[in-house]
Amino acid sequence: MTREYCPKCKTIKNLKVSTTKTTTKDKKGKIKEAVINSYHCEECNSFIKSDEDKVSLDNW
Repeated sequence: MTREYCPKCKTIKNLKVSTTKTTTKDKKGKIKEAVINSYHCEECNSFIKSDEDKVSLDNW
């Protein structure tokens, strides 16, 4: 479990993670997939951070 400082609670808290996957095309027509992880405080539900992983996929 991830733990980080929550500015609202003013202490270290457990974080809950939600994951979203999106697919888009770039200017060259290649398909790009992104996985976005959003982290929120488990206690007060305040947004803490997010990170994104991008992957290029071949066109079929």
